[in-house]
Amino acid sequence: MSGEDFLSEVERMEKRMRKISEDIARSVKEFEYSSGCLEPLYEVSETPEEVIVSIDMPGVKKEDISLEATENRLYVDAECRSSISVRKWGVRSQEKTFKRFRKVINLPSSVDPDKAKASLRSGVLKVRFPRKKAGIRIDIE
Repeated sequence: MSGEDFLSEVERMEKRMRKISEDIARSVKEFEYSSGCLEPLYEVSETPEEVIVSIDMPGVKKEDISLEATENRLYVDAECRSSISVRKWGVRSQEKTFKRFRKVINLPSSVDPDKAKASLRSGVLKVRFPRKKAGIRIDIE
């Protein structure tokens, strides 16, 4: 096999892997769409002291929200009291009704989930995590 043939084969394999990855991502989105769960819009910001996650949760009351966190992920699950309708355009128009928000958000740095604070104001859920300390200085006796 010549060098050109080898590179051509590598490019073909790379295109195939990209196609497989895109197909998987599309299937996951279609599953979320068909499962009746809507993925909320969110934003993650950082300060030197904390990681702040803001999530759009229109029509949700705080008692209907379930939050769980690890050092690097936030799990959000919320039930809507009123349905949210979304129109999907494609070959044929389709309308889907959602009654639940669900999202797993990867956090950009390690946080202390035990000290997290959350608030819900005007349909925006804000979760604040203090950053986990990188290390502890050890004194030598």
